[in-house]
Amino acid sequence: MTMQAEMIEMSLIIYCYLCKDELRKPGALIFDPPDHSDDVHKEHVCENCWVYLLAWLEQQRNAF
Repeated sequence: MTMQAEMIEMSLIIYCYLCKDELRKPGALIFDPPDHSDDVHKEHVCENCWVYLLAWLEQQRNAF
């Protein structure tokens, strides 16, 4: 592998925001609401954590 290929490969390593595992395949993106400066932050989430988040969101919806 060339040095350039190593650099490209390293730049694409993405970790799950919740469990900190490296993403091996696409999962989900979570976007925060805009802050006072209209900046929006995004976080990557793996498939396993996404299932957990969906269950949590459903539980929160049913709580009201």
